[in-house]
This record gives sequence, structure tokens and C-alpha cells, in this order.
Amino acid sequence: MKSVRRLGIDVGIWNFSFCIVRKDTSEFDGRVTFEVEEWKKINIPGVAGFPNAQGRIEADDICMANLADMVLRIMKKFFPEQKVRHTLDAVRIESQASINGIVTKCGQISYLMYSYFQEIISIDKLCCWLFPDVYMVSAQVKFGGGLFCGVSAASLIKPPGKSYASRKAYSVALVTRLIETKAIFVNAGLLLEHSRSFKKDDRAESLLLAAFEDEDLAEH
Repeated sequence: MKSVRRLGIDVGIWNFSFCIVRKDTSEFDGRVTFEVEEWKKINIPGVAGFPNAQGRIEADDICMANLADMVLRIMKKFFPEQKVRHTLDAVRIESQASINGIVTKCGQISYLMYSYFQEIISIDKLCCWLFPDVYMVSAQVKFGGGLFCGVSAASLIKPPGKSYASRKAYSVALVTRLIETKAIFVNAGLLLEHSRSFKKDDRAESLLLAAFEDEDLAEH
């Protein structure tokens, strides 16, 4: 059995989500299956030690230096060096749009996360030739009707409208269809956690980033 693990990251401050999808290919008959191994949504300030921050503190009120410190604590907790180097084949971080040419805090976080992974796989730190490919990925890949877990999104669901709300609803609906059609397996515990989540869209988008099939994002 050949296995490939991809990490998809949907960047956020209050709703940072990530998903690890394992793709297994049978060496006997070539059969391909997909399974979610990890799937989490995290309140970064909360996990970093400010559990009641949301609702009382705006993102603009947190200076970037403090936010960067929080993010790095989260990265080291959930993506330690050995895990990144020896269990992951690809890391896909959703790139964040700028506003009027100005990079937002989420945009800065996405670059910080990218740099974190690049530092781990840097040549001077290599203990072996096992390390993931790391990509910044446009959010648009989720809405183009492409392949997810080997299944065309266009065959499962109608394309989204242009509004923000429509695209969020599309991500949740597409993930639901992938699970219902058994294109991807999600265990009962993770399914229950997802069903109870207030922000299913962020969780869904991290799964789609990990499950997206594209030659340009193929593991090398």
C-alpha cells in the first residue's frame, strides 16, 4: 500500500482550520481510497492562552508581534518538526487576498505559516530526504469544479454563486456530498465534531484543500 498524506490549512485567527487527508493506493489492484486522519478548528488566541478573547477583542486590537507569537505556539503544538518531516507529503496553505493592496493580518499569518514549514524542510536541517512539498494555494481551486478525492465536484454539486455566503455554503455542501458518496471516509468521532461545529465552512475548506487533486500540486 502506498500512502500520501496532505495537510490543508484554512487560515484564520478565531477560526483556524486544518485537515490531514491520507490517500492510499493499493499496490495489488491500484484501488485508491481517501481518509481524513485529523480535522480541527482552532481559536488561536484561545488555545494560546486567551480563552475568552473572541467577542471582546477584535483582530485589529491584537498587535502582529503578539499574534505571530500565538501562531508559532500553535504551529509547534500541532505541527512539530518530526511530524512535518516524516508523516506529511504535501502542505497546502490557502493564500489570503489583500485589501486595497494591503496584506491583512490573515495574509501575514499565511506567510508566517509558509515560512514555518519552509524552515523545517530547509537543507541545513535535513536529516534525510523525507520532507513535504509546501504550497500557497489560491482559494479559487475550491470553486472550479475540479477533482476532489478523484471525483469531479461538478458531478456532485452545482457551482457556487459569486457571493461570499454562496461560496461558504458551497464548501460545506461539497464536503457533505464527498462524505455521503463515500469518496472520502471520515470516522464517527470526527464526523460528530464537524456536525457540532459552529463554523463548518472553515473546516470544510481545509478538507477541500487537502483533498484537491491537481497535477500542479502533485507530490514530488
